[in-house]
Amino acid sequence: MDVELALVGSVRDWTRQQCPDDPRVVDKAAVLALRSYAGGASVAEACEQVRAFVTSWAHHPAHLDARQTGQLPVAS
Repeated sequence: MDVELALVGSVRDWTRQQCPDDPRVVDKAAVLALRSYAGGASVAEACEQVRAFVTSWAHHPAHLDARQTGQLPVAS
């Protein structure tokens, strides 16, 4: 149980630094880490999966805001 708590705490802290304006990604990253670890991944492997997920999330066009792209969102 201690490993899971430490893993989730570390993942949440790191993800908040990477995506400070999006609490949804913090929760999703924590769930991903726990699922990966529970599924047999090592802590390092779970963290690598989280890193890949958060990097992908942060660079996806749907999650970029006007400050990062220099453009305003398109109204549909």
